[in-house]
Amino acid sequence: MVTTGIHESSTLFEDVQMQQIFPDGKTFVDCVPKFPIKEINTRYEAEKNNKGFKLKEFILANFDVPVASSSAFTSDTSKPVEENIEQLWDVLTRQPDKVSGSLIPLPNPYKTW
Repeated sequence: MVTTGIHESSTLFEDVQMQQIFPDGKTFVDCVPKFPIKEINTRYEAEKNNKGFKLKEFILANFDVPVASSSAFTSDTSKPVEENIEQLWDVLTRQPDKVSGSLIPLPNPYKTW
């Protein structure tokens, strides 16, 4: 399991949060570094003051951003609630995680709510 350490060093974490690179404060914490975090931090410190530097592009080049699960599921209001709930199980089931930032990888399929 990769320990990201995103929040532990350099100004990168603070800059991402303060510039609201993501719509919520949790997304960056769940990002998985593509390179050792120490290397990313060193690169960030060397590049952040360069003309034309774009923090979001830097993040996307150095981290895998978690993809939000979405579904086009729509409840059929003509069916009983129980039937709609039964149909939701497949929509809510997620496969085991491999490695994912601050998330704890689970070994078996699980449901989201």
